[in-house]
Amino acid sequence: MIDMISAIPSPSGSEEIIKKFLKKLINVETYEDSIGNLVVHKSGTGKKVMLICGIDEDAIVALSQEKDKIYFNHLGNKKLYPGTLVSINASDGYICAKDDKIPLENQYIGMVSDDEVTPGTSGVIFSEYFEDDNYIKGSRIGKVCVINEMITLANNYTGELDLYIVFEVQSLFNHKGALVASNIINPEFTITFEEIESGDKDLLLIKAAKGYISPQNGESFFEKAELKPYADTDLEITASFVKNSVVSVVGVPVKFASYPSSYIYKEVKEKIEKLFEIIF
Repeated sequence: MIDMISAIPSPSGSEEIIKKFLKKLINVETYEDSIGNLVVHKSGTGKKVMLICGIDEDAIVALSQEKDKIYFNHLGNKKLYPGTLVSINASDGYICAKDDKIPLENQYIGMVSDDEVTPGTSGVIFSEYFEDDNYIKGSRIGKVCVINEMITLANNYTGELDLYIVFEVQSLFNHKGALVASNIINPEFTITFEEIESGDKDLLLIKAAKGYISPQNGESFFEKAELKPYADTDLEITASFVKNSVVSVVGVPVKFASYPSSYIYKEVKEKIEKLFEIIF
């Protein structure tokens, strides 16, 4: 299932296809909130907890076109090197740079065909899934493993928590989906997940809520909070203010070059279970 989810295109702001697929995998009732987040509510008498993971991926948005060249905006964290294959408007193209000496600047898409692309059309960065016993590559592997575990929780969780499982849309637009979900659900605790690249490593970030904040003392509490990791990590700990929560960022290495996705999924599952044990 991990390879199937990884292969589904879901550019930020256009997540309808992956939501339809997720609905088929989740065997309990789901609903969509006002922005389009896919939500599962496992009602309970305990703390109100929100788990949230973005289901979108880096997107490219067409700005203008000159014959077979498309100038674009890039939404996301991935570095786009010349030669990267992208798909926009059902047509393929390659990232190109006007100056080879500064390959990450002044980029455009060199289209394979000269099909006309309407400004505002979104596309995705192509990353074919491949896996054997010793190597794995593909798009969003770490995040897809988290999505897989959240599906499992949605189908099987029977604990006391009043649990909201949120499959977030538009996470690349400054986490618009998370902010909307937080305002609607108003959780006591939040655990969010995000995959980023850091140096020569691919890391899965687990953001774990450290404590409840009342609206009266939110900012002052945030400034004084002692933020500690909930799992061993070689990343520095940072934090951000989210409605009613202090969120600490924990880096979990995702060893793409050495282990198959089954190992990554095992690591993700164990980290999530550990977070539940420590916080709740």
